[in-house]
Amino acid sequence: MNILFCGLGSIGKRHVRLLRDNFPEHELYAFRSGNGNGSAIGVYETNSWDFVEQLKPDICFITNPTQYHTGRALLCAMLPSHVFVEKPVSNQTKGLLALRIKLFKHRKISMVGYNMRFHPRLQELKGQAGGIRGATIVCATDASKWPGQRDLNHVMLELSHELDYASWLFGPILAMHGYTERFWSNFMLFHEGGCSSHIALDMAADKEERYIVADGEYIDLRVSEEERDEMFLRQLEYFFDCVKAGREPSPNVEEATRLLSKILEFKARFPVGGN
Repeated sequence: MNILFCGLGSIGKRHVRLLRDNFPEHELYAFRSGNGNGSAIGVYETNSWDFVEQLKPDICFITNPTQYHTGRALLCAMLPSHVFVEKPVSNQTKGLLALRIKLFKHRKISMVGYNMRFHPRLQELKGQAGGIRGATIVCATDASKWPGQRDLNHVMLELSHELDYASWLFGPILAMHGYTERFWSNFMLFHEGGCSSHIALDMAADKEERYIVADGEYIDLRVSEEERDEMFLRQLEYFFDCVKAGREPSPNVEEATRLLSKILEFKARFPVGGN
């Protein structure tokens, strides 16, 4: 298959490396607005959308900055191509309904890259999630140490993995109560299944932490780079299996839009500190 990357930052390069090493049968391309070093990592680069339209890629990976996800994904859906969007799906809901309609019209599938669902400990927990009544979820990091130079989104977007896997484990979110500012959040989620989860997010932390306590059981979710690669790889394998079978993955754009709507509604309650 021909696979196009729209954007080639640190996450895009990780996907490229894993594809190159584990799926060498695919041809990799990158559409970028500026000059880069894609050719050095086994990717043919172009800044011509005419070239992309002639190429007709089978799959497009949307790995550019979050605020540009929807616009580029819409263009890719019109090619038409299957679309993999890095998380979060966007920083606004505008255009996401049109994206879903275009994908449906062309019988193309979508997936959003919430790879924490492929964490082995969370997959173990998924098997018993129906009996869990309460959980505490913590993610604390220092975003100033993240690779690359970029503008940071609100903490609930940058660290939205935690909200996604809470919804995946315990059921859709019925209500959210708590408080948020740009760099930290502390809130409760109430899920359809009857479970409640307390989530604390901090991206200006002195100490790196990532864990879940489910009905009193502490589970450390920190991973090594090798383990992180394995999660990304399992995600890619799942996505390709869905493409081959014509089966919609989870989470897709529709699911991720529902989560994004909940996040945006919540942070809109705190217009001073929550932008």
